[in-house]
Amino acid sequence: MLKTYYPNLIRGKTKSWIDVYVMNRLGHIQDGKPVYPMFASEVHIAEEEIPIAANTPVYVGVDFGLTPAAVLGQKVRGRWFLQSEIVAVDMGIVRFAEVLRNELAIRFAAASEVIIYGDPAGDFRAQTDESTPFHILRGAGLRAFPAPSNSVDLRLEAVSSQLTKMVEGKPALLIDRRCSQLIKGFEGGYSYKRMEVSGERYADKPDKNMFSHIHDAAQYLFLGAGEGRALMNTQKPLKPVVAQRNFDVFSKSPKKKRQSVWARM
Repeated sequence: MLKTYYPNLIRGKTKSWIDVYVMNRLGHIQDGKPVYPMFASEVHIAEEEIPIAANTPVYVGVDFGLTPAAVLGQKVRGRWFLQSEIVAVDMGIVRFAEVLRNELAIRFAAASEVIIYGDPAGDFRAQTDESTPFHILRGAGLRAFPAPSNSVDLRLEAVSSQLTKMVEGKPALLIDRRCSQLIKGFEGGYSYKRMEVSGERYADKPDKNMFSHIHDAAQYLFLGAGEGRALMNTQKPLKPVVAQRNFDVFSKSPKKKRQSVWARM
């Protein structure tokens, strides 16, 4: 019984939960189900600062609103490197665009180009203002485009596919330690909220909390950069089947036709 107690206890639990409740260490845990259980800190977090690759595009994912967030990264030889994050509170898009532009000018000056993808909802005009977040970003000299989809399932899968992939024996996704908010979200802060019912049941979509904005931004980055393209191509719309008006359920002609085909073979 004792041999199986701890293995059963920690099954499905996050590292932070195990540290607090099993190892008796100080820590912080979230009461929810992690969105990315395949994330491993020792695998996906870089031990040292990730350098900026010269002459390589930098991709930026942006989530709008009064708590805007951005994730900046590059893809080098098939591997994704997330080198920087911007998390703001109670900040408008005009000010946020300035902060983003400064970060790009200072840290990513060696990049060949900057491509920004954001929430598709940010391309709609408000009733009180004709401008949109994308217009403001473009006005600040930044190339910004709506992400190709806002499907939560596609966005989550675009990130999950990188967490479970290896390139030349190395993880396809590596995160700089300075992206603290993004990492905390991966470690369990970004989660499905536990429902107040009997048993362990959770919401269908990730909880909107302090970690959801930065993770929405990361999802737009991957989806816009093409990681979700293969996923979207597999989701082909079903074509309706229209029956012939003169169709007779009691007719045996289709059966005879099939028999004639087999006869010819």
